[in-house]
Amino acid sequence: NRLAGDKILSGKHHKDVRKLMNEARIPLELRSRMPVICDDSGIIAVPECAVRDGAKANEKTNNILCVNIIFN
Repeated sequence: NRLAGDKILSGKHHKDVRKLMNEARIPLELRSRMPVICDDSGIIAVPECAVRDGAKANEKTNNILCVNIIFN
């Protein structure tokens, strides 16, 4: 789960996860339940909001991780 102050690298800047969720219009009641996908370098992705630069699939991509998120 996200923590206060979490940021994701986008371009040359870090963006606040809270702000990204607000911009993506994620309902407040879902924000605390949204997973934040991380590796040793930090946040890789916030579903429906952002994917870290360098983690996006491109023509050189060999492997892709697919994550399905279901809220009940």
